[in-house]
Amino acid sequence: MATVINRVVAGVATLAVITAAYLAVKVSHEEDAVLYGTTPPPARQWLTQNIDLRTIERIEPRSDTSVVVYADGGRPYTMDLTTPCPGLVQAKSISFFTDGSKNLDRFAGVLINGRACTFKDFHPGA
Repeated sequence: MATVINRVVAGVATLAVITAAYLAVKVSHEEDAVLYGTTPPPARQWLTQNIDLRTIERIEPRSDTSVVVYADGGRPYTMDLTTPCPGLVQAKSISFFTDGSKNLDRFAGVLINGRACTFKDFHPGA
């Protein structure tokens, strides 16, 4: 009879220790969440769209601050520049510069008559 009572007491004690550990971790996590907040999803402007330079079919400068690139089977991508790039609309040729990859993204830019103009935004659509 004493053995059964000892086993029950040991089981209850084990359950109490596990419950205490669980509650301690849960409270600690809730306090951390209040203190540090939760991790938000990435902001839209930090999600980097890109296109493969090898799929570019056509380039249409819309103004001195905007270029539309058609790639990936004719899909339009609009690239807005950080500052006006004089001569962009009249340019007979446009060169792109990138970070060394074969991708064109919002961290790239255009070269017009020796002047480098960087993109501030890059999004699908014309």
